[in-house]
Amino acid sequence: MARERDLQWGFFDKAMALCESMPKPVIAAISGTALAGAFEFALACDLRIAEDGEYLIGLPEAELGLLPGAGGTQRLPRTIGMPAALMHILVGKALNPREAERKGLVHETVSGKALDRAMEIARRLSSHTPDNRDTAGAGIGTGTKSFFEIVHLGSRARANALL
Repeated sequence: MARERDLQWGFFDKAMALCESMPKPVIAAISGTALAGAFEFALACDLRIAEDGEYLIGLPEAELGLLPGAGGTQRLPRTIGMPAALMHILVGKALNPREAERKGLVHETVSGKALDRAMEIARRLSSHTPDNRDTAGAGIGTGTKSFFEIVHLGSRARANALL
């Protein structure tokens, strides 16, 4: 049981690292409840598009006496700033999609299907020249990753270059 859990978390970490290290933008289409690990995974994506609806988005672990354990404590402050992120991390209040957009947890809330909007954005991005799109994404990604995350992703050479 413990070994199976370790394998699952190892896979989860690798999947998030893969999203963050992609040279092309990764878009999360959120169409239902995205709490705890599900939202932490969405935070590993470059863009988050939420479908309007009666569901919650956020990091509610504090309500159980826990802290987010899959990178949310690092990714959310980079997304919305440390003061705002502390309120979400320490209090654990989940938000509906419109509130999540107002607070910066998602980039856009749509009245239609989130996947349709994500695909529309992806098509638009794919029409840009590959050099511009890939260079911009790589530059933005490198600038927002901390030294420790780069080392954690197994890229010691890249981390040393930042020092």
